[in-house]
Amino acid sequence: MRKLTYKIIVVLLLSIVPLRLIGIFDNTVFDNRDVTRIKVSEQFKNLDYLILGNSHSYAGVDISLFDSVGLTAYNLACPAAGPYTIKLVLDNYFNNTNSTPKNIILNIGPEMFSPSSDVFEKYPVHRYLHPAVTNERLLLNEMIGVGEYGKLFVKSAKKGFQKIVSKNNKLEELLIKQTTNSKGFALRPGVYSEALFKSDYTKYKVFSTYDYDTKKEKAFFALLDYCHSLNIMVYLHPIPNNKLATFLSPQLAAGYAVLLNNLMVNKNVALLIYPDYFPEYWFADIDHMNNSGATIYTRFLLQKIIH
Repeated sequence: MRKLTYKIIVVLLLSIVPLRLIGIFDNTVFDNRDVTRIKVSEQFKNLDYLILGNSHSYAGVDISLFDSVGLTAYNLACPAAGPYTIKLVLDNYFNNTNSTPKNIILNIGPEMFSPSSDVFEKYPVHRYLHPAVTNERLLLNEMIGVGEYGKLFVKSAKKGFQKIVSKNNKLEELLIKQTTNSKGFALRPGVYSEALFKSDYTKYKVFSTYDYDTKKEKAFFALLDYCHSLNIMVYLHPIPNNKLATFLSPQLAAGYAVLLNNLMVNKNVALLIYPDYFPEYWFADIDHMNNSGATIYTRFLLQKIIH
C-alpha cells in the first residue's frame, strides 16, 4: 500500500511540476488591451486623477476630456474588477510608479459585489502585474477557492505553452501604442438595441441568481480606508448601466441599495450620482456606454470634481 501511495505521489509530481513551470510563462506577452492597460499605466506618474473600477469605467470615462481642461489622468479600470482586483492593480501602480495620485475616481455597481466580479479565471490580470501575483497567492489570501485555483493552474499552463511556442511581439507593441495614446480609455462602438438585449439576455440572466457578497463589501471599505490613509481623495460614482438593474436578484439589489445609503452619509468619500435620465442611445449594449455616452458622462464627472 505504501509503495502504491509513493508511486501515485511521484506520478502526480512529475505531472504537476512541469505544468507549474510552464505556467510561469503565461504573462510573457501582453496580448490584449485589458492587460496592456496595466503595463502602460507605469508611464503615468503623479496624476491628478486615477480612474479605477471595471469595464463600465474604461468604456465610460474618456481621458481626453481631462486633457482638454489641463488635468492629468489615466484610466486603470479592469474587466470584471471588484475590490480584490482593484486593490491588486492599485498596489501595482503605486509600486511601479513610486507615486500616488491626488485623487481616485472609482465606479461602483451591484455587479462588483457579486460572483461576476474578480473573475480571475476569465480575466487573470494578476498574472500581468509587476511582479506578477501567483495563483497560489490568490488562494492563500482567500480571493479564490480551490476549484477556481485548479482552473487557473490549467489556464496558466496552457497560456504559458502557447507563448513559449509563439510570441506575438508586434501585437504587444501595437496595443502599447494604442493604450498610451488613449491613456487607458477603450471606446465601445455601437448603439444599444432590443436585438442586442435579446442576444445577450442569457449572459446577464445569471445576475438573478446572485446574493449580495458581504465579504467583498468588507474588502471594498478596507480599500477606501487604505486610500484615505495615503491622503488620496476618493470620488465614488454609481455609473449608469442601462438595463443591468432589470436582471438583479432582490437580494443583490437590496444589498447594493443599503451600501449606497451608507455611502451617502459617509463623510470620507464624495458620491457623484448622475442626476438625470441616461438614454439608451448613449449605450453600446446592455450595460456599457458608447462614445457619445462616455463624452456626456465624463463631462458630468469633470463638472462635479472641478466645481
